Amino acid sequence: MSDAPLLKVIAPGLSTTVQDRGRFGWQRYGVPVSGALDPVALAAANIVVGNEPGCAGLECLYQGPVLEVIAESSRIAVAGDGAALEIIGPDAERLRCGACESVRTARGSRIRVVIAGPSIGAYLAVEGGFAVPIIMDSRSTYARASIGGYKGRPLREGDAVPLALGDVG
Repeated sequence: MSDAPLLKVIAPGLSTTVQDRGRFGWQRYGVPVSGALDPVALAAANIVVGNEPGCAGLECLYQGPVLEVIAESSRIAVAGDGAALEIIGPDAERLRCGACESVRTARGSRIRVVIAGPSIGAYLAVEGGFAVPIIMDSRSTYARASIGGYKGRPLREGDAVPLALGDVG
């Protein structure tokens, strides 16, 4: 097994993509901004874990994903109206934390993003962000053109999304 820190996708949810503030300045070439649908919620999740507000996070729409932590430790938070995290630790202990609360997880923990209430989405931020390529000044997913984010598409079962622990930006 690789020593690289990552989140393994156990269940992807309905639409989970990597998003940041978006790619500005490319519209004249036909490339849309993309980016988070709710930049305020993305910023809130990032600030809670100590990242810059525009750092890439996971945008989870309608139904959140289930992810497994493959890292010694990671600090995570979720933001969005009615959003919460359910965490099952490696020793089967359960924890639930609400929006804009951070929690430190251990290797083997499983995280489920819960989307409830009036919102259709939530944002998951990890301390340090996600180590996906910067394309046209952004890590955002633009699925129609298959660029940015994780392989240019929404997450799928079995994907291994690399973490940039200690490399906030």
